[in-house]
Amino acid sequence: MRNIRQPSPTLRNFDAEPSARLPVGQDDFPDRQAQLRRMHRQFRLDLEPGRERRKTFHEAPGKSAVSRKHVTEGVSVSAIARAFITALLCLPLSSVTYALALPHDDTSHAATLACLSPQALAPLATLPPGLVLAPIDSGSHIISDTKHSVIAAPYHRNSAGNRKVLEALLASPQAAEAKVRASGARYVMLCPQMHQVQALAERAPQKLVATLAIGRQPDWLVPLPLAGTPYRVFTLRPPSREPRQE
Repeated sequence: MRNIRQPSPTLRNFDAEPSARLPVGQDDFPDRQAQLRRMHRQFRLDLEPGRERRKTFHEAPGKSAVSRKHVTEGVSVSAIARAFITALLCLPLSSVTYALALPHDDTSHAATLACLSPQALAPLATLPPGLVLAPIDSGSHIISDTKHSVIAAPYHRNSAGNRKVLEALLASPQAAEAKVRASGARYVMLCPQMHQVQALAERAPQKLVATLAIGRQPDWLVPLPLAGTPYRVFTLRPPSREPRQE
């Protein structure tokens, strides 16, 4: 408390006597020009009376004057253009795009919800924490219900991670090995009943996502059987040779 400065007498009196507060009208400062001149002489300030060389308000605007209308129009158009371009760039990597573009019915929607339920995810939490390569739509739920980390999740700022997962799932089983190992993933997980998995498998029947969805796996993946979950879970076999490139 000793370090707290007490208010100055001027401030105390100002607060205590509201009637003594200084008005701000022009007539209350009759000597303001004299005070400015004294300051000018003392500090060598480049001051001049306000009425000298002052432009009046009734002057016509200049040729290049910018009105509120111009500013508003410029901001609106540029803001809309930036938002539109950003949306177009994000669409190819957004899981929402796939959800809107690919047809699905109530049955697949219910199956997807079952894959994302806490009951389906609980067995995954029994595994030692690790980095998971899983379809985009399941990423946020795996983060929420387990101690695992994920590469992909339905967030537009995670476009790099989402792209890694899509490239791995849509690669051939042989070529996907290099992509999965390069990602640093400890686990590969997917729920075959999820609409996103089914849609990708339908459009890429010879790729990794379809191979895993139908109950098969390449030799570089080792199944980890878990009871009570629809997920297929794999860990990576220690590499005995260089992963094959496509």
